[in-house]
Amino acid sequence: MKDELIISYIVNELGKHDKNLVEEWIAASDDNARYYHQLRDTWVKTMMANDYKYSSFSTTKGWEEFLNRVQPHKRRDTIRRRSSYISGIAAAAAALLFGVFSLLEPDKEYKQYQASGIEEIALPDGSDIILNKGSKIKYPEKFLADTREISIFGEGFFEVETDEKHPFIVKAGQFRVEVLGTSFNVKQTGESSYEVYVKEGSVLVYEKGNRNEGKKLLPGDMLTLKPGASKEPVGRNYLSWKTNELVFVNTPMKKVVPDLEEYYGVNITMEDGSLKEERLTTRFNDKPLNEALKVIELIFDVNAEKKKDNTIVLRTNSPPDNE
Repeated sequence: MKDELIISYIVNELGKHDKNLVEEWIAASDDNARYYHQLRDTWVKTMMANDYKYSSFSTTKGWEEFLNRVQPHKRRDTIRRRSSYISGIAAAAAALLFGVFSLLEPDKEYKQYQASGIEEIALPDGSDIILNKGSKIKYPEKFLADTREISIFGEGFFEVETDEKHPFIVKAGQFRVEVLGTSFNVKQTGESSYEVYVKEGSVLVYEKGNRNEGKKLLPGDMLTLKPGASKEPVGRNYLSWKTNELVFVNTPMKKVVPDLEEYYGVNITMEDGSLKEERLTTRFNDKPLNEALKVIELIFDVNAEKKKDNTIVLRTNSPPDNE
C-alpha cells in the first residue's frame, strides 16, 4: 500500500472505492494496522512541526521531513516527485489536523481475544460482548473516527452503549451489522455465513459496500446472512448458550431435540418415530446433560443410551408382558 494513498485516507480525500481498499488493507493484518497508526502519528507530528498552518506549510519541506521520519533513506528525487502530489491535499490536511490529532494516543494497536469458555468482554466505549466458547473478536485499543468497528469470528451477544454520533459496526465476514444502541446476537454458521438475532432495539444488516440495500431488523427478528436471505422466526432457546437455560412449552420432541443437540453439543436419535410427536413442557436451568436426559426418560418412559461417538439414542421401553 502506497504511503500517498494512506495519507489521503487519513485526511479524508479518497473516494469510496479507494477508501474501502485502504480499510481492507488495514484490517488484513496486525502489521498493516500497526504501520497505518505509525504513519498517521508521524504525519500529524510533521504537520505540528509546521505550525498547523497551510499558509506556512512548505509542502516540499514538510514532505521531506515526513519521509525522513518514516524512511530516512528516501532519495531527494522521490521527495521532489511527491511534493506536487502532497500540495493537493495539504489544505485538507490542515483543516482536519485538529480532528485527527484529537484521536491520537500512543500505541493504538488492535486487540484480539479468543474465549476459552463463555466469557464477557468490556469494550473501550462501555459496550459489552458475551462470547461463546472458541469465538474470537478483534477491535482497536480505542475506537477512532466516526464509527466503532469490531470483527467477530464465531458467536457473540452484544450490548451496545448508545452513541448516536458514532455507530457501532460489527464486521462478520463480508457482512456488516450497524447499530446505535441495542442488544443482539451474531453467530457464524459456516465459513462465510452468519446469523443475526435482535433482542432489543434495531440493527441494519448489509453486505460490505451495499449499505443502501441493507435490511432493518427489529426485536425478535433473525436473519441468515447470505444472498437472498429473508427474516426468519427464532425459537425461545436461541440464546440458551448465553442464558444457560432451555425452556419448552408444549413443544414437540422433534423440535426439542435440535435445541438439546445445540446446547449440549451432542447428536440425539429417536428410534421410535412416534416419540417425535410427543410434547414436552419443562425448564432446564443450568442442568447437566445427564439430568436433562433423566427428566426425558421419566416423562416419556424411554431409555437414553449413550454411544462412544457422542451420540445418544432415545429408545422406548418395551411394554410389560401380560402373562
